[in-house]
Amino acid sequence: MQGLDDSSPRQQFGLSDSELKRELEYMDVDQSMAAARGIVIPYSVVLVALFGLMVPFSPLSASVLWAVSFAVYIRMRWHMNRQYAQWSVEERKSRMRRWHATMIVASFGFGSVWGSGMVIAFPGSPPELQMLWTLAVTMVVAGAPRLLTIPQFLALVGALLLFACGAWLAWGGWFGLLMAFALGMLAGLFVVMARHFHRGLHEKFELQLRNEHLARMLAQRNTTLEEMAHARTMLLAAASHDLRQPVHALGLLMETLQRTADPLALQRRQSMATQCVDSLSEMLSNLLDFTRMDSGTFPVSQRVVPLQEILDESLQTFGPIARHKELVLRVVHTSVALRTDPHLTRRMLFNLISNAIKYTDAGTVEVRIEELDGQVMLHVDDTGVGIAPERLEDIFRDYVTSDAQAIRFDMGIGLGLGIVRRCAALLDQQVSVHSVPGKGSRFSIHMGAAAASADATPVAIVDAVALSGVVAIIENDPVILEGLSEMLREWGCQPVAGATPERVRGLLEEAQLTPRLILSDLHLGTSGTGFDAIESLRRDVGGQDVPAVVLTGDISPVHQQRAVIENVRLEHKPLPPARLREVLGGMLVTGLADAGNPEASAAC
Repeated sequence: MQGLDDSSPRQQFGLSDSELKRELEYMDVDQSMAAARGIVIPYSVVLVALFGLMVPFSPLSASVLWAVSFAVYIRMRWHMNRQYAQWSVEERKSRMRRWHATMIVASFGFGSVWGSGMVIAFPGSPPELQMLWTLAVTMVVAGAPRLLTIPQFLALVGALLLFACGAWLAWGGWFGLLMAFALGMLAGLFVVMARHFHRGLHEKFELQLRNEHLARMLAQRNTTLEEMAHARTMLLAAASHDLRQPVHALGLLMETLQRTADPLALQRRQSMATQCVDSLSEMLSNLLDFTRMDSGTFPVSQRVVPLQEILDESLQTFGPIARHKELVLRVVHTSVALRTDPHLTRRMLFNLISNAIKYTDAGTVEVRIEELDGQVMLHVDDTGVGIAPERLEDIFRDYVTSDAQAIRFDMGIGLGLGIVRRCAALLDQQVSVHSVPGKGSRFSIHMGAAAASADATPVAIVDAVALSGVVAIIENDPVILEGLSEMLREWGCQPVAGATPERVRGLLEEAQLTPRLILSDLHLGTSGTGFDAIESLRRDVGGQDVPAVVLTGDISPVHQQRAVIENVRLEHKPLPPARLREVLGGMLVTGLADAGNPEASAAC
């Protein structure tokens, strides 16, 4: 077995080459220490037996000195085994190199003790005892690879071979020369066998490391899947609960509207119905953005943007909502421009303002841009309920609302601040919060370095010009088809609408009209997709340069890729009327579609 596969150690085990080498060295040393844990008693028996054989044929003083040296080695090895067993794995790894060097010296000392016993016993021993000593030394070498690492084994064999061959050469004559040669050959054979044994041992260690690495990866994957399953469960639970409440309220209001004759009551209930629709739209938009960001399909397109235009949009959008709650929404004018994605920046600002208005019952909500040393900070201050210190770390988590006791449907699903966190991460920005319970909160976004205003591209030119021109609409839902047609007609366009591309083509040819823009749903049932319908109309009645928009609630990245390829703009439902007007306005004014840049158009 030459290796596990052709991949690098880092790919196999999650370790660098040097880390893998250290891990294998540690496992080698640890295995040898574990195997040698019970050697004290066998070594003691060997000491007594060899001392008994040595004494009749050797000087007593030399025999005693040898026995004391052997006993000292046994005591030292017992102490080393005991100390090693007391260390933690981290301590063993940190001291492994020094410990291994000590073990190599100890192995050389052990071999020297054995070899010196041969030198002491050889001169006066009969040939039978000399052969017995040689056999004992050979058995020690043969059993050593399981107890020692390769460097330790080489140190032991070197010391034993030096003394054993020296003894035979000094006192064995010609036969001693042959025995010394045989011992050398045996030592070489044992070294080869030891290397083969340790190569197999290292492959075993590598397999063990791979299994441990795979087990860790599997545990991490399982944890991730469990978290994803829990997140989806939480998402479904939150969505089913929170979306149901404004739908229920909307149903009740529509029922009462049919029986309402009083103009003031009718106006009030229409306002409440609009609030329910706005809440639904915000919740669905948050859910859509949340899903796209988590799936990694959210497009990021940065350019230099004048921040005042986004602030103006926020005032236009949330001003009426704030006035309805008798709050003051104050937006401080700024001339700062920033290189950013305008949609993500708008989403962060809108979510923060929406959050501030929801949790403020009286007072003001202020939005301002601060530029300090070339760095841009966005602040949203409110005089609301504030956030308890222990909840500050949790509010940016998903499904968490700022007010733990919030139960009204307009408090939302708890994704708003989580989306702010995700948007900031996509733009490499930082979000922070400072709050005093009962007095209010300040949410801040560190947006990075300011850009030159001269390079800025306007985000929106609201109501600068009226919309006009023929717009082909393909939508198989009759309610949506009628709503889109009426809305475009009110904006000044001439809609030509149908449930299928064939129907729309027939109406255009009958009236001898050429569309300036094509607007289609994605999923058209038996008629295929919106991309197919747009391709058909462009080929038959419009030309390949006719700008086109596909509306869908499907967040699959495949559709985004196809939109780029076919020069079609992809917008995700729910799409507020103001946003739809902004998209269509820019495309009708410029006559160009920018599929890869969802913020390229200006609003009209």
